[in-house]
Amino acid sequence: MNILVTAFKPFNGKKENVSSMVLNQLKNVDKLLLDVLFEDAFLTLKKHLLDHHYDYIVCLGEAPCEHVHLEHIALNMMHASIPDNASNKPQHQLISDDGPLAIKSTLPLSDIMHHMSATHVKDSFHAGTYVCNDVFYRLMTMQIQTSRGFIHVPNKIDHLESTTTIIQEIIHILNKRGLN
Repeated sequence: MNILVTAFKPFNGKKENVSSMVLNQLKNVDKLLLDVLFEDAFLTLKKHLLDHHYDYIVCLGEAPCEHVHLEHIALNMMHASIPDNASNKPQHQLISDDGPLAIKSTLPLSDIMHHMSATHVKDSFHAGTYVCNDVFYRLMTMQIQTSRGFIHVPNKIDHLESTTTIIQEIIHILNKRGLN
């Protein structure tokens, strides 16, 4: 299986982004680090995908949560409570004027939940309205046959080891599952 995992650079004045720290520790995947920029983060991913084919694309981002969150829905909305790394702070804006309000992840989230401990992984029904969601929504609108989606990881560095183990296990599940 060819799997791409993306993560984000630090933002909002922070020195680290836990998603990129997890990304750095993963094995047996292609990795792509994205800047925290509305639209531009996706354009970096889209450019990468022009030259590479994947069976799965798993985008990671950090969030103030205690568990790994499997995001089910990408929303057609940009509404930032803090600016991105270029000081953009869109408010009540659609990502696509003619796109659907929401798009469902194509990752096998039920299979992942079935194989993971519910105490460490939770369902989440949308990825918010910040850059994480912007990348997720734009990725889901691409006309590609790749299974893809978004996972939020806890933004606490003291969760790094357990979070990395969980994400590596999800990758193992995807590899074992194949394209079924």
